Amino acid sequence: EIKDPSTMTESELGRSSTFDGKVYTCKDEDYKKEMDYLKKKIDAGADFIITQMFFDTKTFATFVEDCRKWGITCPIVPGLMCINAYAGFCKMTKFCKTRVPTDLQAKMDSLKDDPEAVKAFGVEFGIQMCKELTPIVDVLHFYTLNLEKVTFGILEGLGYDVK
Repeated sequence: EIKDPSTMTESELGRSSTFDGKVYTCKDEDYKKEMDYLKKKIDAGADFIITQMFFDTKTFATFVEDCRKWGITCPIVPGLMCINAYAGFCKMTKFCKTRVPTDLQAKMDSLKDDPEAVKAFGVEFGIQMCKELTPIVDVLHFYTLNLEKVTFGILEGLGYDVK
């Protein structure tokens, strides 16, 4: 938890999340330690990396760039949680302390009382994220939570034949 967010660097702000009025981030010095540790794991034989869920493709792209700067050259698979329901979205992002971009949170708040609109937006948002990610990565990983409809919608929207 960050007591004074005005002291955060630009990179820390990019990794920060806010819940219940509290700001959380991975401080730059801790980020360096985490990247050093990740490099050791790859050097010890890990073949690829799967990320936690995220909703900001720019932050993911920065992570990939940082991995490459650290000499981590293995595939990095983005973990994508499909947006299926407002309550589930709020529960999971809070539980995981996932950074939610302001515009995404505002959109979700505006749809919270319309479950079908949330699902439709989940498909639209998922398609957009995947389109932003596919120039960076070769593989996508969906956290479906055993809810396939939005995932199928995303895949169909990307041109895959889903049966």
